Amino acid sequence: MGKTFAEFVADRDDSIVPPQIRKYRKTGFATPSGKVELKSSVLEDLGFDPLPYFREDPAPEPGYPLTLFTGEREDGFFHTGHRHIPELRARTPQPLAFLSPGTARGFDVAEGDWIRIGTTVGDVDLMASVRDSMPDGLVRIPHGWWKPEMTRGLAAGLSGALNYADAQLCRDDPDYLDREQGIPHLKGVPCSLTKIDTPREVDAEAMEHAGRAPSLTPAE
Repeated sequence: MGKTFAEFVADRDDSIVPPQIRKYRKTGFATPSGKVELKSSVLEDLGFDPLPYFREDPAPEPGYPLTLFTGEREDGFFHTGHRHIPELRARTPQPLAFLSPGTARGFDVAEGDWIRIGTTVGDVDLMASVRDSMPDGLVRIPHGWWKPEMTRGLAAGLSGALNYADAQLCRDDPDYLDREQGIPHLKGVPCSLTKIDTPREVDAEAMEHAGRAPSLTPAE
């Protein structure tokens, strides 16, 4: 814009209201009663249990021996964005699935191997990252992966989103649905793990740059 940050701020009509300490003493809290509600009147009015409650885990599912934790945010990216920036992709060139050493041994998987993680609704391909901090039996995968260097369009898999994005794994049946918000659970979902040679339908250019910053000119 040809301006310094100070000049930009000086030209703006917008302003941010300075934070107020203990504002609740004047306005109350953002609840119908204005008080701290340990029993939620909003949930009660909507017909839900107004108090925290416990739900038993669903029964184990044959063929899905592991447990999935989705939605891992990665430093450098913002939700699904910034994967087209070479400096940020250089830090995390590929979508990683975190496994414990014990889980990796049990499935004959080593650091850097490609694996396919599946649930009853879909599967995604990710690169294994073995971490001592991971508990056995848990697979943790990142959020919102796609590759701008891959072919665009629905028929081509939305630039890899249909191959890599965690949304392919989220179940919306009652046992795995947040009843109050209507959104899928992001953890505790039974999953399978299969070692594979390469991810599906990856552009040759993407494979050439695997492990370092890719060329970010999308194929047409």
